[in-house]
Amino acid sequence: MTVSRTVTPGDWYGVLGDDVIVLLPPEAKARVATLWETVDEGASFDEVLDAVISGGLRSLPGFVLVSGDGREVKVVIRGVGEAELTTDDGPVTISGSADTTWVERNVSGVTGLRVRVADPSGAA
Repeated sequence: MTVSRTVTPGDWYGVLGDDVIVLLPPEAKARVATLWETVDEGASFDEVLDAVISGGLRSLPGFVLVSGDGREVKVVIRGVGEAELTTDDGPVTISGSADTTWVERNVSGVTGLRVRVADPSGAA
């Protein structure tokens, strides 16, 4: 499978690995270096999630974690993020929520993915 990535500049930090993508808001800058090392070493989804939340959730208003194994994709979103997945069965949209710790979904048959987050003004 060929993977193509396009990144649009913004305030959030992106850690892009072969099988894992992590997006973090500006408030989480101190977590980025550790996450980069974790992802670069080929950590599993659970290991990366542990690293994302290791500094506590209180100081982490939002994040997006996407992990893919072929066409099987796991998405975890906290806060303002949104993932739009193209699947064999049609589009699937997963949105974060301020009312829950995070939203987590497993999606099969994924052929495309777009992730959006908002800057402090609320613009995508």
